[in-house]
Amino acid sequence: MQAVETPITTKGAAVLALGILSSLSDARFKLRRTVLRDSWLRFPNSRVSVQARFVVRCGQHQEPVTPWHAVARAENTSGDMLCAAAPTSDGRLRGPIIALVWWLRHATVAFPMAAFYGKCDDDVYLHLPSVENMLRGVPLALASQAYVGYVMYAQLELSISSSNPNETRYEFHAFAPTAIFSRLASKPQSRCRESRGPGSRSAHTPTNTHSCFGPLPFQCGPFYAIGRRAVHALLRSRRALDADLRHLRALPPSHPKVLDDAWMGAALWRFVGSRMSIAVLALGGSPLYMDDASRFRGHPSVLIWHNRLKFVHRIQVLHAFHTAQQGSHRCEAQITWESVRTHCCGPLPNLAGQGLSARHTSWPLLRARANASACVRERYRLVDLTRKRRWRGLGLGDLMNLSLTRQA
Repeated sequence: MQAVETPITTKGAAVLALGILSSLSDARFKLRRTVLRDSWLRFPNSRVSVQARFVVRCGQHQEPVTPWHAVARAENTSGDMLCAAAPTSDGRLRGPIIALVWWLRHATVAFPMAAFYGKCDDDVYLHLPSVENMLRGVPLALASQAYVGYVMYAQLELSISSSNPNETRYEFHAFAPTAIFSRLASKPQSRCRESRGPGSRSAHTPTNTHSCFGPLPFQCGPFYAIGRRAVHALLRSRRALDADLRHLRALPPSHPKVLDDAWMGAALWRFVGSRMSIAVLALGGSPLYMDDASRFRGHPSVLIWHNRLKFVHRIQVLHAFHTAQQGSHRCEAQITWESVRTHCCGPLPNLAGQGLSARHTSWPLLRARANASACVRERYRLVDLTRKRRWRGLGLGDLMNLSLTRQA
């Protein structure tokens, strides 16, 4: 591994424009938004260097005013909510993807100088000051083309439906933590003859009804951020992007859900990879990226915490844990980035200049290394937050009436 230095600096512009994908279809989503407004969206850098907005689907373009607009307007007293021109009936099949593309198009106009454009779900806790510091620490030569998050790999198979030649089916498979494992996990019955590298386009003909892409990296959906130049390159591929969205809109309800995070990785791979080297920055697991799949524990250095089990009030408790008693339970880990020489998509390019060659199609991988040795020395530790009897000593006494098992 090779250490990479030189952090990004921004003056007078947002470091991150963040779209929080949510929904108006159910009261539980409103509760999630309320919890986020009462917790990490209160950090001092919120609405300053981190511009976060809830993105909800309110209807198609030909519906200028729908009942959903009225619902959103009634809730949007703090001006943090955006009505995406996307069908409310799409559900999870393709709705998040259409809302995501809408957000990126909106954000690049509303926040044109943001260093990163990001997406997160409404069941995620972010320690916003630490997330901002992490993004500021991305090497300057890579920042505008960085793709930051918890990396996974998958393969995409595009195929023309045998029953409907106008229908292109999307199938992601062989999900794995590394490109090698993804390749090994490829389904034996897959009809793909060869995989396509960055920048490849599908070309269906009567004798070629399948195209494969990958193994390709994607950042998991709870949170990721993409550098400004990479986002603009994606949006400039308007014809290919709009064609992809048309194919998605044409999918029948019986089609399996197309994951928005895997789709984004594949979109960058297919539409941007021929023109630009995308730097994949992997946050890894604890303490930078955690979830509640096992126990509800407070880590003193966590950046991103996915509320996978949907126990909604745990986000409030975790936020209080990090801010109570003047933040005495919080300990910042020092993050450095190290390049990985062998990767699915090419070695680290020359970083001698301030940018990368626009024609360089390798996708370098850098892994975050979190140095929390100072936290260990000072006896910071994981705290089991399910044990309410400890809350008063932690400064969380005001939250005793909150349920840790209410789902939303």
